[in-house]
Amino acid sequence: MLRWVDKWTRRQRVLAALIVTLIAVTLPYVELLFGLKTAMYNDINGAHLPRYEAVWQNLQHGRSPFWWSGILSGHNALGAGQSAIFYLPNVIFGWVPPVTAFRWWFFFHLWLMAAGWFLWSLRRWGSIAGAVVSGVVGVLNGVLVSHFIDTPYIAAIALLPWAMLAFDRVVDLAKRRDIALLALLLAGISFTGHPQLLWLTLVALGVTTVVYVVLRTVDWRTVLRVVSACGLGLALAAAALLPQLRFGRTSVRPKLDKAGAFQYAEEPRHLLTLIAHNIMGGANSAFGWHTPWQAGTQQPEQINYLGIIGLALAVIAVVRLGRDRRSIAFLVVAVFALLTSLGDNTPIGTLAFHVLPFANRFRIWSRNLLLVNLVVASLAGAGVRELLRLPRRWVAPIALGAAALGILMTLLPALTSLGGAMLKGREGLIARLLPVVFLLALLAAVFVAVRDRRLGACAIVVVCLIDLGSFAFSGLWRSQGATPAESRAIWGDTAPFFGAIVNQPGGLDRWVSDVADSSTLWPSALGRGGPTVNGYDPLMQADYSATVGYMSYNGYLNQPLIWSGGWLPDVLRTTTLVASGYAGAPAPGWNLYGTANGYTLYSYAPRLPENYLVGGVRVGSLDDARAGLSAPDTNLTQYAYVDRNTVSEADLNVIAAAHDPGSAGSVLDGAMDDGGSGTWTVFAERPSLFVTSYAWMEGWHATVDGKPVPVARTNALVLGVPVPAGAHRVHLAFTPPGWTTGRNLSIAALVVVALLFLSDVRRERWMLLVRRIAGDRHRTGPVPNHSAVDHAEHGEEGRLADR
Repeated sequence: MLRWVDKWTRRQRVLAALIVTLIAVTLPYVELLFGLKTAMYNDINGAHLPRYEAVWQNLQHGRSPFWWSGILSGHNALGAGQSAIFYLPNVIFGWVPPVTAFRWWFFFHLWLMAAGWFLWSLRRWGSIAGAVVSGVVGVLNGVLVSHFIDTPYIAAIALLPWAMLAFDRVVDLAKRRDIALLALLLAGISFTGHPQLLWLTLVALGVTTVVYVVLRTVDWRTVLRVVSACGLGLALAAAALLPQLRFGRTSVRPKLDKAGAFQYAEEPRHLLTLIAHNIMGGANSAFGWHTPWQAGTQQPEQINYLGIIGLALAVIAVVRLGRDRRSIAFLVVAVFALLTSLGDNTPIGTLAFHVLPFANRFRIWSRNLLLVNLVVASLAGAGVRELLRLPRRWVAPIALGAAALGILMTLLPALTSLGGAMLKGREGLIARLLPVVFLLALLAAVFVAVRDRRLGACAIVVVCLIDLGSFAFSGLWRSQGATPAESRAIWGDTAPFFGAIVNQPGGLDRWVSDVADSSTLWPSALGRGGPTVNGYDPLMQADYSATVGYMSYNGYLNQPLIWSGGWLPDVLRTTTLVASGYAGAPAPGWNLYGTANGYTLYSYAPRLPENYLVGGVRVGSLDDARAGLSAPDTNLTQYAYVDRNTVSEADLNVIAAAHDPGSAGSVLDGAMDDGGSGTWTVFAERPSLFVTSYAWMEGWHATVDGKPVPVARTNALVLGVPVPAGAHRVHLAFTPPGWTTGRNLSIAALVVVALLFLSDVRRERWMLLVRRIAGDRHRTGPVPNHSAVDHAEHGEEGRLADR
């Protein structure tokens, strides 16, 4: 059967198989493709899409993308990293409505990921059927399905197989353009805004290179090429990485202790989800699943289904490849990832935390299982190749494996309850035996391959797709994603569920909430809710967090300082409180005006305008200013607190010139734009301090009539600029610390990349010219063996082309 395929060239078969792969990985998400569902929920609406939209709308309107007014009273978008400013596919969010933009953004990355897995597997193992299986296993496993809400994660793993393909070319071919290509891909992963994924990619490349060196299969030149590519990639990404590094030093998470890093690490019981994804619950109503996740608070981080078919094929590959350096390197990577994903449940995790550079910057080490998925997806392609070569040989091993797994899953309830998390009854029985059923289906596909290898290859692909496709189809995105109508309401022109922010005289109005519910409040309110005091960012600035009430990185206020009296809501122009039942009774001055979705709504009239001139200054420490904000005798209409640690001693003398309390003039016009740049016309009756209600952080610069002046942290939170008496133009602009140096490094690295490409092209042209001259000289002699020459010069590329 399928004899008509023999008439196709290899290129046609590869193209057809790639199309099959793209269709296969799309099938579980066909409802998304046609707009019947959105999969937009949790962090997608509450963190990532608002950032992307802000960045590209700023660029569209000619503003700086490095600052965002929407969260945390003004935030460093470049330093925060997850805004992914330099990640070009995000441009769609500046031009297309968010609901439509996310749908096509997702499918672009889904197909990019699938194509990467397909081509990497094809180059590594030479099997077209194996490449299709690698594409299915690489895309539909728990890495993508469980991290649907994390768009930087999706973008980074879409580039991962391409980076591994480029790494193989650097090792095998010694071409300069491959060094440049790997560097560009590493920079791309950096630009997605997920530095933990960049770190894991570098770990995979580093471990693989070390194994190759230990096995003595590469020389020092190869190691130098790999190191150069990685270094060049980091240099290309310096424009993003250096500002993140600088911003992180003053954040709530400059680095983590061991307990913080290992938060949500895998527990040993969670590893069963690698082969039986619903054994502890967590799937949605598809296929009759309905029991929620039973084994912790972070289901997306702790379910990492590999696919039982992919795992079985990977085992076959390991057995058959033997001492192949690629197989050995993969095993080392997988073991490392598996052990470190368990955090301090193994000594390896603790050792890695203390030894590996930057390991103490990242939490949720269960994400290390990404590298296990990487290994299984690639080796599955080799497994298909080996199985189809001798299908009869694998009938008995697969049958024995299915029997052993069946016995284990049958006895498992008697051996352990998985901490009380194992599903019971009909759902539990199906969850335990489903992997066995899939192995038996693989066995049937092998029987088909014994009779007809082409049909057998198709059967293996189908079984693999049913295995992982059913997992992807039953993911949380189907039940938790907002409906198309709900998404259009969230991202439309209407106000959020609590209505418009209360408008009070004095300029800017912000809202605040006591909760950090990423499944309801932020997704429903952040997109169109207007500027807020809260925010969701792992690199939230520590000083800001402590001053407003020890806000955690997800926006939760541990102390109700803003609505408990004092000057905090005045300094930050907070006019609206969206309060849960845990907020307590606000202080006098907060007036109840309604309820919405279980929240109680309060309004407040700030005593300070957005921009003003004050004649008195009290210079002191940040703690002095914090104490003043809550002191009963404080009157910030008369003076302002200035943090002496944010300006030089010389500049303090300039600021201290404002020593006459009271209103000191008027702000005639001007405003801060959404890109962190503002110009105001002011008239100061005497030396004074211009105060504007935007969060202070390192990177603000100011001029008065074009002359540089200091920017001081004022009233513990906002910006203050000294202004002499008279009419003046005050200008404020934000430049992220580290941006200038990082930009220069990136430009230099980009020049090096261009030179590598050009030098390779020039070298190939010279080689072609030399061959032509040699051909002319021997035109009357015997015909040279060009095939042998090409093989010698192009190595693995030549051999793959012949296949």
